Amino acid sequence: MSEGAVLVLLAWVGYLLRRVWRLKDELEFERQWLNVYKERYEELAARD
Repeated sequence: MSEGAVLVLLAWVGYLLRRVWRLKDELEFERQWLNVYKERYEELAARD
């Protein structure tokens, strides 16, 4: 393999890793919001 091909491969792997980390962070953020909504719903349900 030439140096250029190795650099392209490394850049592609780095890109994929960044995408995976960003997706993981977004899912964590969504999960936190769902927990907040669930707690508020439970509080409202407890009042009734």
